[in-house]
Amino acid sequence: MIPSLLPSHFLNTPDEIQSLIHCNITSVVKMTQLILKHMEARRKGLVLNISSGVALFPWPLYSMYSASKAFVCTFSKALQAEYKEKGIIIQVLTPYAVSTPMTKNLNTSLITKTADEFVKESLNYVTFGDESCGCLVHEILASFLSLIPSWAIYSSWVKKLLLTHYTNYLKRNANIR
Repeated sequence: MIPSLLPSHFLNTPDEIQSLIHCNITSVVKMTQLILKHMEARRKGLVLNISSGVALFPWPLYSMYSASKAFVCTFSKALQAEYKEKGIIIQVLTPYAVSTPMTKNLNTSLITKTADEFVKESLNYVTFGDESCGCLVHEILASFLSLIPSWAIYSSWVKKLLLTHYTNYLKRNANIR
C-alpha cells in the first residue's frame, strides 16, 4: 500500500498512516508467524516477501512507504539469518517499477515490468541470496542508484525534480488525474 503514487511531503500525504502500517508491516509479520512454524517443523520452506527498491535507502517524498518497505527488507533478512540452517529460504524482493493497480497500471517499458513479467523473472532468482530486486534491469538500476551520493539524492534539486518532472511522468504514464 502506498499513500499516494505521486511524490509528496510527509505532512501532505493522505492520512492513512495506520492502514499503511497494518498493510505493509503488520500483515507481513503475522503471515510470517503463521507459516514459519509449519516450515520449521518440516525443516523446509520458502518465504518471499515483497519490499521495494525505495527500501534500499530513504526516499524523500515517499517517506512512509519507503520506511515501511525498509522494515520488510530488514525483517526478512534477519529471519533468513535465523532460519537458513533450518532449511528455510526467506528472501525479500526489492523491485522498482511494476505495473499493478497500486501503481495505477503504469505503462510498461524497459524498466517498468508487468506483474506477470516480474513474477516470472523473479522466480529465477529465488536461491540467489536473501535479497533480490527480482529482475536484471532492476538490479542494474539499484546498482546505478547506489553510486549516487546521498547528499545529491537528498538535495533540493532532486526533490524539485521528483515534485515536477516525475509527477508529470506519472500523470502521463499512469491513470492519475
